[in-house]
Amino acid sequence: MLIIFSRKSSLKIRVVGNDARNGWGLVGKNGGDCHLSTKVQQIKGRIIVDKISTLSMSLTDHSQFTGTINANDEAGNVTLYIDKTSKWSLSGDSYVISVTGEVNNIDLNGHNLYVNGHPIQ
Repeated sequence: MLIIFSRKSSLKIRVVGNDARNGWGLVGKNGGDCHLSTKVQQIKGRIIVDKISTLSMSLTDHSQFTGTINANDEAGNVTLYIDKTSKWSLSGDSYVISVTGEVNNIDLNGHNLYVNGHPIQ
């Protein structure tokens, strides 16, 4: 797994697998596994998760995320939890497997959020 944080207060996370060139694991089976929990955070940027990797993300305690998750439908396994005090403002189309908690705290800003392949309204 590779996690990259930008220096310009913009969060960029890329959760990706290994292609087995390092001598361990099997091609297509070496996905990354990332758990991102926020508390009283304001984060901005993009998150990319490849098709063999997973991300579980929690926005809690007045956290705000402005950005995208898998904007190009990278197809990673992404689950998101948003508590009643937190918010996600989309800056582009995003793709996740599931959203729990306060779905009404997602501001689409004219973009689409696809949950398990289906757009939410």
